[in-house]
Amino acid sequence: MKPNYNGLETISPRKWTLGTSPRFIFALVVAWAAIAAAPDTHAKGKAEHVVVVVWDGMRPDFIRPQYCPTLYSLATNGVFFRRNHCAFISSTEVNGAAIATGVHPGRSSIIANTEFRQDISMLNSFATEGLEYVLRGDRLTQGNYLRVATVAEMLQDAGMRTVIAGSKPVALLHDRSSRKHSAAEKESVTLFEGKTLPRALLESLVPIRIGSRTIGPPAH
Repeated sequence: MKPNYNGLETISPRKWTLGTSPRFIFALVVAWAAIAAAPDTHAKGKAEHVVVVVWDGMRPDFIRPQYCPTLYSLATNGVFFRRNHCAFISSTEVNGAAIATGVHPGRSSIIANTEFRQDISMLNSFATEGLEYVLRGDRLTQGNYLRVATVAEMLQDAGMRTVIAGSKPVALLHDRSSRKHSAAEKESVTLFEGKTLPRALLESLVPIRIGSRTIGPPAH
């Protein structure tokens, strides 16, 4: 049965090279913000903050006021792009890399959630988003575990700070370097699965309370 999209604006699809678009089917929750943009971007009509949010398994027909009223309001008061698709294959890390880089898996080098690459793990396959393997891959390739720059890295090169926050380690693919040089790089943060890059930042995070839950770094 075809989902009913009554009340949601749509636009004609464009030929995107990203293989990624806001369908909310990728298996992570990532908030990505380009913050404190350069002064010339603060002109009237230009955003100071850009936030990209990705949901795990969020079908478009779930975007209803009874399920997610805020997201529904954004869709009905803005633009809802219905005809879109994920990159092939439609797995977490493949599409996480596609979102991070804007290129297809053949260019990003992430073609599956689990891969076997003899130079990275001689005896076993490995999780392509695993911190140990990502860092090892970067060491072996002089920082080219992903073969192209990510959007976060390009923003940092332009002098903008970024924040990557994810409940799963696939968020690491957006900004994985622990070696920072420029001011924008040093002030950018990656949070994933209870860890941070730079690692020292974890100590400075302050827990917050939402209802009966306390969210923050683990107690020592």
